[in-house]
Amino acid sequence: MEETKEALNSMVINSDNPGAALDDAIGAVKKVLDDYTPLKKVSRTQRRLAQKSWITSDLYKLIKTKNKLYRAIVRCKFDDKQEYKRYKKMRNFKVNHQLEISKRKYYQSQFLECGNDSAKIWKLINTLTNSQVKTHPYPNKLLNPINSQHRKSRKDG
Repeated sequence: MEETKEALNSMVINSDNPGAALDDAIGAVKKVLDDYTPLKKVSRTQRRLAQKSWITSDLYKLIKTKNKLYRAIVRCKFDDKQEYKRYKKMRNFKVNHQLEISKRKYYQSQFLECGNDSAKIWKLINTLTNSQVKTHPYPNKLLNPINSQHRKSRKDG
């Protein structure tokens, strides 16, 4: 670390061009960051599950086990009835049931945190129902009253 600090100082002090010195310093800092804190690749599944706050590490392990069972069943083309029953039991009674319980508890705690703040409550309700915010909160008649009056007069006449 000390040698990196000295290298940065010598780059900045010995350089005639401040822009080039800054670029060199940024490059050196990026190299140190990559060496000491490399980025970890995260799969799409892990990213999607990380967005769902109610999925705990135990539930994630159950989901992985369920997926392994499913892949084993697919490999044997659903011929093994015992494995298929085991998979369905795992899916229905362990994983899905635990997910429902965990999700219910999570949103109950979220509603309690909202208290009497109606804006927060409605934001939470919209996330639960996957509702999108409308682009125009007002009806078209209010946005463009001239055209709506023109249409009425054409209909009447």
